[in-house]
Amino acid sequence: MILKACLVDSAFKHVRKQELRESFFDRPFLPITAVKNERFAFQMLVRTDRRCMCCLDETNYLNWDGLYDRVRIEMKASTPLVQDLQMRFEGYVPDDAGTLTADPILEVGNCSLDELVPQAVWVDGAVLPEFEGDEISIDFTFYHQAGFGDEERILTLSATVRVAPVVLPQLRENSVYHFYLWQHPSNWAKTFGVRLWGEDHFAVIENMLKELSSVGISTTTLVVSEFPWNGQMCCTEYEYPSDLYEHNIVKVYKGKDGRFWCNFDVMDRYLALCEKYHMCREIDLMGLIYIWAGVAEGQFAQGQVMNIKENAGKNAPGNPFDDYSDGVRIRYYDESDGLYKYMHKKAELGEYVRLLFYHFVEKGLWDRVSLFSDEPVDVEVCGKWMETIKGFVPELRVNIRLGVFNEEIIETYGEQEKNLVTHFSGVLCHREMVMKVKDQNRKRGGTFDWAICCTPDHPNTFIQSPLIEARLTSWMTYQMDMDGYENWKFAIWPSDPWNRVSYKDPSWLSGDMFYVYPNHNGKPCSSVRWENIRLGLQDYNLFRMLEEKGVSLREMRELYLDPVLTPFEEAKVEFDVYSTRPEIHFGYSRDYRDYENIRAKLIGRLASFQID
Repeated sequence: MILKACLVDSAFKHVRKQELRESFFDRPFLPITAVKNERFAFQMLVRTDRRCMCCLDETNYLNWDGLYDRVRIEMKASTPLVQDLQMRFEGYVPDDAGTLTADPILEVGNCSLDELVPQAVWVDGAVLPEFEGDEISIDFTFYHQAGFGDEERILTLSATVRVAPVVLPQLRENSVYHFYLWQHPSNWAKTFGVRLWGEDHFAVIENMLKELSSVGISTTTLVVSEFPWNGQMCCTEYEYPSDLYEHNIVKVYKGKDGRFWCNFDVMDRYLALCEKYHMCREIDLMGLIYIWAGVAEGQFAQGQVMNIKENAGKNAPGNPFDDYSDGVRIRYYDESDGLYKYMHKKAELGEYVRLLFYHFVEKGLWDRVSLFSDEPVDVEVCGKWMETIKGFVPELRVNIRLGVFNEEIIETYGEQEKNLVTHFSGVLCHREMVMKVKDQNRKRGGTFDWAICCTPDHPNTFIQSPLIEARLTSWMTYQMDMDGYENWKFAIWPSDPWNRVSYKDPSWLSGDMFYVYPNHNGKPCSSVRWENIRLGLQDYNLFRMLEEKGVSLREMRELYLDPVLTPFEEAKVEFDVYSTRPEIHFGYSRDYRDYENIRAKLIGRLASFQID
C-alpha cells in the first residue's frame, strides 16, 4: 500500500475531490503555540492508493462489503497532561454549488477511504495547567493490515505544540465577551423526533445547552409566543419543506372565572438547566415585540413586504388581534368549554404580559430580563409597540434589546434602550453613531453587539466561506471594540441537514442556519466552523488578558490586528439595504502562518508578564 498523510492547520478547508499535488503531502507542519487550558487544533489529511478501511481506535471494524485492506492510526502525546486529546473524522456536505466540503466533525471510529481521495481528520486537545514543560510532541503512527496478515508500521508523523507559561480561563468562566446565539428548542424537538417539552426533549435540550455553555454563551433566549418569525416563511418553500416554527414555552389557560393564568413549569425547568450551565446572566424574551406577520404595518422595508405578499400563500400566519397591529400570537386553553383559542384583544395580551413579567419578578430574575425586538424598520411603529408592552406594566422597568439595521432607529432609541445589536454593514455605514451609542451603553451597563447573518458573502461562516473567517469574528469584535457578536444560528435545522444543507438559496447560503449538526444520540455534532469559532473566542480572551496588563487598545490594534485585518476605519460597505447582498470591502490575510506568528508574539508577551 502507498499511503500519504500530512498535517495542516485548523483553518484549512478541504474539498472532497480536490486535487492535491504530491508535494503537498511532503511539506513540513510548523509548530503551533498554545497556552495552558487553551484548546489547540489542527487537521490531518490521509490518502491511500486503494480503497481501504481507516480506523482511529483499536476496534476491528469491517465495511459492509467485507474484509479488505485496513489502516489504523495511533496517536500518542509526549505527556499525559493533555486533556481530551482526540482524532475525529470530518464529514462532507454539499455547499450551494453541490461541492462536497468538509464541515461536520464525526464521532465514528472508522471511515472507508476511496482510492486516491484524501480524507480529513480533526485533531484537538488542551494542555492542563499542571504541565511544567515548554513543548509537547503529538505522534501519529500509521499501520497497514491486509486481510488476515499482521499489521505493519508504514508511516509516522509528529506535531509540536509549544506551550507558554500562561493559563487561559475557561470560556464558560469568561464574563467579558458577549457571545450571543439564539436557541431554537422547538426545532430541536422536531429534528430529533421527540415530543415537545417531554423528557426526551429535555435530554436533547441539556445536550445543546451544554455545548453552548462550552464556548461561554451566557444568555438564555426564550420564545414566549407562537411562531414569532413566521417559521422564517418556511410555508413558501414547497421544493424543500422544512418546519421552522417555534412555539411558546409557556402554557396559557383561561379559567372558568374568565381570568387568565399560566403554567410556567416548562420554562422554569429550561431556566434551571441554563442556570446549571451558567447561561442565565441575561434572559431574553422573544416574541412580544415586532412580530414577523409579513404584511403588518411598518414591519419590513417596502421591497421585502412586496416579496412576502407575493410568495407567502394563504396559510402564512398573520395577526390574530382585532384591536392591535403587532401580530403577537398567544394560544390558550379555555377551561370553560375545553377548547384551544388565540387571544384577539389587546387587553388579553396585557393580562398575559403581566403574568409573565411578574413571574420573573417573583423568581428574583427580572433585572436580567430583556425583550428582544428583531429587525424593526419603522421608528414610529417600533416606538408605539414598545410603549404598548411597557404600558401593561408601568411600574416595572422594561429593558429591550433591539436588533436594528438602520440609522434612524439606532439614533432614536440608542440612548433609551441600553442593549443593541446591528449588522456588520450597519456598523460600517453608521460607524460614528454606532461607536457613540456603544460608549454610552457601556456607561449604563449595556452592550452593543455586531452580527453577520444571511449577508455579506464575506466575511461570514457559510460552508463556502474560508474557515479563517469563522475564527476572525472574535478578532473583528476586538478590533472594532464592540461588546460581542450575535447570530441567530446555533442550530435551526431544515428537514435533512446532513444531505441538504442549502435552504432558501440564494437568500441564505449553506451553513447560514446552523453551526452544529443533529447527531443520532441526541447530541450536537460539532463542525470545523464551530471549532474555529471556539479558537477565535480563545484568541479574544488572550487579547483581553494582554490589555489588562496595561497595553492600550490602540497598541493592540497596531501590533496584533492591523497587520492581518483591514483597519476598522478603512473597511467599507457599498450597500445599506438589508434585503440585498451588501458588498463589504474588508480584507484579511489568507496565510494562516501570519495568525500563528501573531499569536506567538502575543503569547510571548503575556508570558513575559508571568515571568516578571
